[in-house]
Amino acid sequence: MKQNDFDQIIRRMKDATVPDCPPSLENNVLRRIRITADETTQSISEWLFGLVPQPQFILSAVALTLTVSLGSTIISTNLQADVTQKKALALTALDFDVFQDNDYLNLNNDNP
Repeated sequence: MKQNDFDQIIRRMKDATVPDCPPSLENNVLRRIRITADETTQSISEWLFGLVPQPQFILSAVALTLTVSLGSTIISTNLQADVTQKKALALTALDFDVFQDNDYLNLNNDNP
């Protein structure tokens, strides 16, 4: 029984006519939609310009990064070359090549 009452109330609400919106309300809603669309466009463009605030700052940051990277690469390469040179000089100075010579160290017991 309660379900029937509820269905009747819903049916009456569906059958009731809704008054038309006043023209001023419709104009206000449409104006608000236009303003919101304009704000959305402005906010995206502002976001893009906010992402890149000053091109000079970005260019200087890129130049600094390249300079530091290039400098560290050059220093690292020079240090590696120095280490290789020092190893070669140490091998020569300590004469570790003596073990490469088969005349002094004959492990195979070959008689020439």
